[in-house]
Amino acid sequence: MKDFLNSENTSHGLRDLIEEIHSGYYETINLLCNNISRLIKDINAGGIRPENTAYISAAKTIVAEAEKYIAQRMLIFIPYINALVQKDMDGHNCSTCSGICELQHREQLISFSEQQQRFKEHMTGLTKVSSKIYKRDEPENLKALHNKMTLLHNMVAELLYMEEDALLPKIVASQKNIYALR
Repeated sequence: MKDFLNSENTSHGLRDLIEEIHSGYYETINLLCNNISRLIKDINAGGIRPENTAYISAAKTIVAEAEKYIAQRMLIFIPYINALVQKDMDGHNCSTCSGICELQHREQLISFSEQQQRFKEHMTGLTKVSSKIYKRDEPENLKALHNKMTLLHNMVAELLYMEEDALLPKIVASQKNIYALR
């Protein structure tokens, strides 16, 4: 991953970085969310102790938010980034456009950052609930859920770091290269 972070060619680096994030994080997190959802269904079918309902509920919410977050990234931002890279490679100049270009590029950055912030808040909520709920004497399926949720939390933390510290600066650099940001 550090090779992508240090890439000199902004456009090439951006395309490679988003492909790495897609295969290394988005797809993996989606698979993990599917596994967690199945585990939650199994736990619900077997009955839940009343004291564990808050944790199960928080886990469901986090999984739903993670799936939504990843879907938005894959459906909206990856196509946007691919188009941005293509414009950069073609030598597009947004300063010759009608002015809507700059607004659209800024909206992408704002939306990207807002989604990240909301997702961070959801992850913080899970951490608070899990620290109060998890006990060593819980059934194996609840321990497995806790372990998978911890893995999800760690993967999401890495993803958010990669997006914030590597992807976002490369997007901004490409936007500047096509004169979309002044």
